[in-house]
Amino acid sequence: MKVEYTEDGLRLVLQNIYFNDVDLENKDNIVSKLNYIFDFITDVYHYSIKGLYRVKVYPTRICFIIDLVLLDKDTYSGNDFEFKILVILNKKIYFKTEEFSLVKDMDYYYNDGFYYVNLDKISDFNSYSEFGNIILGDEEK
Repeated sequence: MKVEYTEDGLRLVLQNIYFNDVDLENKDNIVSKLNYIFDFITDVYHYSIKGLYRVKVYPTRICFIIDLVLLDKDTYSGNDFEFKILVILNKKIYFKTEEFSLVKDMDYYYNDGFYYVNLDKISDFNSYSEFGNIILGDEEK
């Protein structure tokens, strides 16, 4: 699991093993799994998940990317939270790195000092995750 803080929430990158029992067609199943993950983040990372969040779930071949964006926290008390879930399929997702040695044997493109590889083309993402970031297709810069 990789947790990245963003300006308006969190981005989680989770191996598929965390979701191997989740049916993406079953909203209750997704909500149950997300509640478990949010409890884990609250306990381990001491990140307070309180308020109303928009949660985007991006399933890929090798991992699940979960973006939490805080929409409102002023009307919530204690540790109460709600979330609106969007499951987004077939999104172009890239691994972005400055390290050419990581991508030299892959199909990549270079832009403004960074190398980009389609995430689905990486077979063992765990060995790469520390050396770059996950970028959604519309976040490319």
